[in-house]
Amino acid sequence: MMAEVTRHLRSGEYDLFHTHEYRGNLIGGLSAWRLGVPSVASVRGYTDRTLPLRVYKWLDLGVTLRLFTRIVTVSEAVRQQVLRAGYPAWRVLTLHDAVDATTFSDRLQLDAQVREELGCTTDHLLVCAVGRLSSEKGHGFLLAAFQEVIATVPEARLVLVGEGPLRSRLQAQAARFGLSDHVIFAGYRYDVETIIAASDLLVMPSLREGFGDPIIEAMALCRPVIASRVGGIVEIIHHGETGLLVPPGDPGALALAIINLLRDPQTREHMGLRGRQVALSEFSVERLADSLASLYNGLVSSPSGKGVQ
Repeated sequence: MMAEVTRHLRSGEYDLFHTHEYRGNLIGGLSAWRLGVPSVASVRGYTDRTLPLRVYKWLDLGVTLRLFTRIVTVSEAVRQQVLRAGYPAWRVLTLHDAVDATTFSDRLQLDAQVREELGCTTDHLLVCAVGRLSSEKGHGFLLAAFQEVIATVPEARLVLVGEGPLRSRLQAQAARFGLSDHVIFAGYRYDVETIIAASDLLVMPSLREGFGDPIIEAMALCRPVIASRVGGIVEIIHHGETGLLVPPGDPGALALAIINLLRDPQTREHMGLRGRQVALSEFSVERLADSLASLYNGLVSSPSGKGVQ
């Protein structure tokens, strides 16, 4: 793989190389560094979930990123993590992820067919959580919170979209809490946006999070969001305007926030509409493209003088 990348760069057809994630950063960074080609690495954050992931984190932060001309982080929270590893501030910049909100326009209305597929009706209040079923995503705390939610709002249903190593444990926890009829494990889906659109709100109970793409997708779909006050999430949600921020790992606070929004359709609608405005203005594809073009043009001298478009 590295030989092939080096061959392409040596051909002279490329003026800049941009890589993503651990393996791409290692292979691309070494190739670009050896040939003196300007290079950019994107960093989404790190997790210590397993020994291999801890090794990748050490390698990326300690060695690989030093090969790059510039480093792009997905949030200011991740940028601070990179800076703490000893990188100068001028080499590291934040570019938030983007969502093409215009493509979501045809899904803004509640999809009764999707609800029927999930075993729900239009009478249910649907709470959706999207993410890998792993410890850092905080699903166990969400299930604990949902016990309180059901006691107050019995028509509420929770849809967990995603797969992961904790699925069987979370299913057992739901059964132990008496939630088997109230929690739907939807598994991995290619149509996540349709699930979000059919829901009344999105919840992201993460214990740590580099950014949170499902949040901006929910905002683009006019859905309010309740999420943990961690990592890059605080850079997305305008607390009280587009959603609510709660302390991580606090089932009581999470339950209260969910109950309050489920009981208040007017606030849900207001937050959803405001969220879409923010998605269009702060997290648009056009804004990200312009930022990347500006970065690239600062690193590459175009013979045509036209620069990167």
